[in-house]
Amino acid sequence: MKNILLSTMFLTICLGSCSGNKTNVNAVRITDSGVINQNHLELLDSAGFSFLKINGRKIKGLHLKSPCFFVKTDGKIQHYSYHEVEVNNAIIIAGRVKGSETSTYPACGNATQGLLLKKDTALLINKVFEQSYTCPNSSLDEKNFWRIAHYK
Repeated sequence: MKNILLSTMFLTICLGSCSGNKTNVNAVRITDSGVINQNHLELLDSAGFSFLKINGRKIKGLHLKSPCFFVKTDGKIQHYSYHEVEVNNAIIIAGRVKGSETSTYPACGNATQGLLLKKDTALLINKVFEQSYTCPNSSLDEKNFWRIAHYK
């Protein structure tokens, strides 16, 4: 009888303490952010799915897996303008290709996708470029931004 009572008390304590430690698996977290020309850009993760918001508005078409980040130089989002194709800012987002669960470089992305800020629109290009690894706070050559701005 004493063992049953002790077991019941132990289970009650364990269940009570465990129930207070629930974590919200669907919580949204910001994986990267920055500002370009008064536009606030955020990359967010919700249960392993990435999405982009600009000035609080969700932009559809991000095909990269979390965590995603903006390619940056000296802590600021790297971007270039290409007026011949009416692109005010070409930006590169790095992340993982959906389905690639493991990596030699876990903090780095193995794919990139372009974001084009035009006069009144923001457009994620549909093409995902799978190339070498892109790591946080490592800038890319300007030719990568040109390729994204001129992609058809």
